[in-house]
Amino acid sequence: MVKRMCLGFTFVFGLGALITGYLLLFQPVKSWMNSGTWLVTPCTIERAYVSEYSKTEKGRTTRMYQPHVLYSYRINGTAYTSEKLTLSGFSSYSTSNNAEAQSYLTPFLETASRTCLVNPADPKDAVLSNAFPTGGVLLGGLMTVIFGGVTVLFFMIGKRV
Repeated sequence: MVKRMCLGFTFVFGLGALITGYLLLFQPVKSWMNSGTWLVTPCTIERAYVSEYSKTEKGRTTRMYQPHVLYSYRINGTAYTSEKLTLSGFSSYSTSNNAEAQSYLTPFLETASRTCLVNPADPKDAVLSNAFPTGGVLLGGLMTVIFGGVTVLFFMIGKRV
């Protein structure tokens, strides 16, 4: 019975390690590497603003602020707009500090004209920065190691029983 349970946990945590490794490590690194071939295109910042919403956790409501940047660009005569800032899957940033959210927008307000990177295979896919997604990759690596470690632990326990 214990051996069966350990094999079940081994399977579940092993699957978790594979999924987090793929989504949080492989995909971001692959996107970053592919972005080297993306088209550097002039774009215009149409709007930079901070939205406000409330988040309730454990009965406590917190006011949250989320910066947004809307920009437009043209590829082969077709106009596109995007709000995607980086290659990271975690493109939405929010904070409980309004001043911090406003300061996040400062680099985008300094000039209305700038360049963005556009995926030539899908012109709707564009970013303002192709910086390496360090935070997401570190988080993904940590989660993959944890899931992998628990997988090995349950596998070893299952073999001993």
